[in-house]
Amino acid sequence: MPTAYSVRDVIVYTLLRLGGRVRGLKKLVKLVFLVQYEKSRLPLRKSIVKYMVGGKPAVRADFVIWDYGPFSKEIYDVLEDESLFTIADLEPPVTVELTGEGRRLAEEAGERLPRQLARRIDAVVERFGRLSGAKLAEYVYKMIDLTPSLKEEYLGVAVDKYLEDIGIRVKMIELTA
Repeated sequence: MPTAYSVRDVIVYTLLRLGGRVRGLKKLVKLVFLVQYEKSRLPLRKSIVKYMVGGKPAVRADFVIWDYGPFSKEIYDVLEDESLFTIADLEPPVTVELTGEGRRLAEEAGERLPRQLARRIDAVVERFGRLSGAKLAEYVYKMIDLTPSLKEEYLGVAVDKYLEDIGIRVKMIELTA
């Protein structure tokens, strides 16, 4: 049976895989979003895969449509822990970096996370980790068909509800060991 984990574990492990730091909150949020959601490869009907672990969202965070696309309050709440993260730069994009304690926790998180989720994070970082926050946002907007007018109309609405409303099927897939 997998050990319990939280969105904090997902964030610190993602940052560790990025070398311990990331330039831009937008980039970090979009990378975590892409760990949980993926464009389906099914050619007949547009759909999005949502990864689950134990029947719950894989990254243990909920996403809503917000000013810069999918956003998770849970991610921002975790980043407020100054014992785990330093946030540098006054102007966006800010730099988020693991502290020594954050790095220690990230290494433990790598052991605590279900193996398939850790592999998913590794794959997302490998594929998208070199892109800027702006490029990631562009990719995500295209993936979920988010236009400026739809963003305005669905501001604050859960991503799954938004996708359902615009006719994109959300297919939940359990990540298994």
